[in-house]
Amino acid sequence: MRAYPIAILAVLSACAQAAEQIARGAPAEIVASQAILLSDAVSQGGDSAKLELHFGKESQLSESQQTALRSTALRLLESSNFNSEHHRDILKRTPRQIHAAYRKTLTGRYLAVSFEMPQRIRTIGGDIVVLEIVVGLNRPDRADSLFTIDTEGRVVQHGKYSGGLCIELLNEVLKVRPDA
Repeated sequence: MRAYPIAILAVLSACAQAAEQIARGAPAEIVASQAILLSDAVSQGGDSAKLELHFGKESQLSESQQTALRSTALRLLESSNFNSEHHRDILKRTPRQIHAAYRKTLTGRYLAVSFEMPQRIRTIGGDIVVLEIVVGLNRPDRADSLFTIDTEGRVVQHGKYSGGLCIELLNEVLKVRPDA
């Protein structure tokens, strides 16, 4: 599964609208100028992500290390079956409990992946739109918590995600920060 930036979805929608305008007889010059403006706006956005690793001594991560960590964090999120926005009855967590767990994660070791543009991500539990992924790394054997921040700034807690990916992510972190 792949995360698609909202910008790409907007382009697809704009293409459909342009086709409708052409079918209705709109002048091609107007449709073309709208397409140029849209492509310029999208190229300014992109889906670049900033990675923050709070685990041991601060050190610069190589591009390949960042890519590996980002990719595994994304795959972990995609494996999530439940989240506190769409499955409140299943997770049975109050907003106060979710925020307390999130704050506790941030006081320890964690990985944060922050996107410039909102990202639509397909999880097992359904599509979500996120600006940030936060993975807790406070256990010695695996990643131990998973949160996202949505476009409204809400903290969303995730549940029932891949244990194998939790182990894989911690192992990748230990490769880049072996002295932690």
